Amino acid sequence: MSCLVNLFYLEAEKYKQRGLYSILAWVLLFSYFYYLPHFLLSIYSHLPNYSLYTLHTIGSYLVHLFAYTSSNLLFFLTYYTNISFFNTFVKIVPGSWPWAFNKNFYEKIKSLFKCALINQLLIVPPLSLINGFTVKYQINIDQFPSLWINFGQILFFIMIDDIFVYWSHRLLHTPYFYKWIHKQHHEFNMNISMVSEYAHPIEYVIGNIVPIGAGPVLYGQNRVHIITWYLWLMFRSLHTSEGHSGYHVLWSPFRFLPFGASSAFHEEHHLKNVGNFGSIFMIWDTIFDTNQDVKKDKDKAG
Repeated sequence: MSCLVNLFYLEAEKYKQRGLYSILAWVLLFSYFYYLPHFLLSIYSHLPNYSLYTLHTIGSYLVHLFAYTSSNLLFFLTYYTNISFFNTFVKIVPGSWPWAFNKNFYEKIKSLFKCALINQLLIVPPLSLINGFTVKYQINIDQFPSLWINFGQILFFIMIDDIFVYWSHRLLHTPYFYKWIHKQHHEFNMNISMVSEYAHPIEYVIGNIVPIGAGPVLYGQNRVHIITWYLWLMFRSLHTSEGHSGYHVLWSPFRFLPFGASSAFHEEHHLKNVGNFGSIFMIWDTIFDTNQDVKKDKDKAG
């Protein structure tokens, strides 16, 4: 029961922090699942009759690349211009960004780009080309489900992803796996958006690719439209970039799901290197007593 009380308390705090921007976040979240599918379908209807293999391998790659690149460009614009978009981009850790006081930080930026290129050019394409022979997504435009079913499918993917991420993340924090694999990701104790995919290739597969693909597989890919897969892939990419941005974006729809983990939730994980293993929700961290926000409240009460 105390777990539920803590979750509802943190949920109330989320609305309190966002204020009236909560309304905008709900509008954007609704638009993502209502208007964006219509927009994508209108584009999809004018595409040549590509095979499922092409739509999955090339289409998925381009969707992810678009989401990852566009979100990082937005955040880097705010980093270097200090534009706060009417004070709605709230810096989580007070003070300057690392490059303002650490002259060697630009070397770490180079490492970020190098890692991104390795994962995007050497890891993703081969796996996608192989996986393309096994996928079973629907591709006919008249097979696209109702918007409620589409939303329900993505919600299922979100929940499965969160389970996979939580437990794979806890595994990566065991001494052996942390030393040889996960330590790379924690070289940044103050996040910037590109850190979202700054990971050892093994972690990139088991902590990123597998959780994202697990939901459609468990649901049954033959019951999922390729557009639904694109929407989920884009959502997950944007969500992860924001979670590592170092900003609390007051109007963001991607961190606004009920009992959702805020960017500050994951920022604290990087700052203290303990707890807060979940990505999308706080549920598993709260149940298994790894939620650092709940621990702080308990300490205050004690």
